[in-house]
Amino acid sequence: MVRKTALALVIGFALVLTGTSAENFSASSFDKNVGYSLIAELSRSFQNMAQSDVGGPAAVTHVLTALMKDAKQARKDAKINAVFFQRFSRILRILYTAVLADPDKTGILMPLIEREMGDFVLEATGESWSGSGRSGIGQLANAVAQSIIDLHIYLDTMDQRENIMKSFEDKSGVEPKKKDGQARLPLS
Repeated sequence: MVRKTALALVIGFALVLTGTSAENFSASSFDKNVGYSLIAELSRSFQNMAQSDVGGPAAVTHVLTALMKDAKQARKDAKINAVFFQRFSRILRILYTAVLADPDKTGILMPLIEREMGDFVLEATGESWSGSGRSGIGQLANAVAQSIIDLHIYLDTMDQRENIMKSFEDKSGVEPKKKDGQARLPLS
């Protein structure tokens, strides 16, 4: 009981501090089709490169650069929100990093690259990354696939998020953020 109360308070304080309320989960200005298009283009581009044996760092860099440019423009135009942009751009950064590996061939960046890849794999799959090599590449590919699925789920549930947040507020006793920016937490 104490743990549930403590958890509710932590979540409640996080909601108050971040200004999160059900209205922040509204999909009103978000164009899900733009998000789906970005994901589809990423998948299609890599599939085309794999099927045609055209690839390599230059081709992958070109695709990833174009996708990042499109994502930035979509974010600027409010077609995608910050959450989608950050998650999508992280996938692009991971893929870019995987292709470039250690661009200066000195090994200076390898600890940083390996740590970032390890964090990505762990967060996406719950597995510790085995490092470079065949199994590590497989794990990285699996983590990218899982992250793309997660983005699809995020887009698929955009219309439901406001109701989910309201339900959470009702069940937890957290009151939504008031117009003056203050929210009240239950004290009992």
